[in-house]
Amino acid sequence: MVRKLGERWNAGDFDGVLALYHDDVEMITDSTWPEPPTRGKEAFARSSEDWRASWEKIDIDVAGVEARGDTVIAEGAWDTRGAASGIGGPMPFGILFTMRDGLVVRMQWFRDPTELAARRN
Repeated sequence: MVRKLGERWNAGDFDGVLALYHDDVEMITDSTWPEPPTRGKEAFARSSEDWRASWEKIDIDVAGVEARGDTVIAEGAWDTRGAASGIGGPMPFGILFTMRDGLVVRMQWFRDPTELAARRN
């Protein structure tokens, strides 16, 4: 599921991305990010559109995925280039996904992937 999310995002299939999320999806952003947490698919879609609009290029590279029951830990990096600045490069991340009914119901972002280490134990 997580790899499918990345593939659809990189292909520009945002409707396909949204189809993988539960209607009650909750997104918890890293405390260092300016974007606030969101709840519900509509709020998540708006937040994601705002995020995408900030970048000329914003591809996702999922480097590792580890599933444990209804929890999935993913690590990787955004491959970015700013729309206004043109500055780009990799932006590492870690995400803790919670699944329900085969869909993503919660995701918690970590700017520093090493913060997920404690979640693995």
